[in-house]
Amino acid sequence: MRLPEPGLADKARRRVRPRAKLERAGHLDHLIGRRRLRIVRKVGHDDIWRPFGVRRAERAHAERLAGEDEEVRAQGVHVDDVTAALITAEREKFLDFCSPIAESTDFYVKKKGNAAIASIKDLAGKKCGVQAGSAMLSALPELEEMLKVTGGKMGEVVQYVSYPDAYQDLAIGRTDYVVNTQINLASLVKDRPAIFELGQAVSKKIYIAWAVKKGNTEVKAMLDTFLLGARKSGEMAALQQKWFGLTFDMPEQWSAA
Repeated sequence: MRLPEPGLADKARRRVRPRAKLERAGHLDHLIGRRRLRIVRKVGHDDIWRPFGVRRAERAHAERLAGEDEEVRAQGVHVDDVTAALITAEREKFLDFCSPIAESTDFYVKKKGNAAIASIKDLAGKKCGVQAGSAMLSALPELEEMLKVTGGKMGEVVQYVSYPDAYQDLAIGRTDYVVNTQINLASLVKDRPAIFELGQAVSKKIYIAWAVKKGNTEVKAMLDTFLLGARKSGEMAALQQKWFGLTFDMPEQWSAA
């Protein structure tokens, strides 16, 4: 599988050609298999996800979108599909999600050696860092409910433009913990084990998937065929293990509603 590097060109030059037009030019799968088909798509990212980039596009242009901005652009028909987006009920109002590519439960991460935080109840009253406009921010009420059960309540929530900024403040002690997805935090801890320590789950199970503008059934069907094929062949599990260090038992389709 060809993997796009982070930081690809920010602009896409044209849209996906409708499947019907492609099929009139010849059998779609045959053209793809013979590498005679060039698909150019404009892609929006909720985050940088190298393992699940465009496989059969000779030229793919990725645009990294921060927080909820990917939905705004998708609504404005400025992108063809969004990759690595958390499936949320709000997003499902105007996006159709493809088959999930990974499970993503929110966890917290703390500074290594912070003995004041040993479990979720210890997060009560502590300063939390999270990316502004992110699905993780919208899921914080779940953590608030967990804290209520233990007799505590949420402390101050500091919102950041990007997670690297949040991690930097955590490292120097400006915040007590940061909430992000398990796989992103596992990668952070793996890269910087002397600085950060992974905590516990602070949300219910959720999945990550590619998405298309609501009603774009042709593109969704094409992507689902590719993604489910990667599952069946074992290629997706191999990529999950390589990049995340674990594999996921996922439904073929999932809704947050």
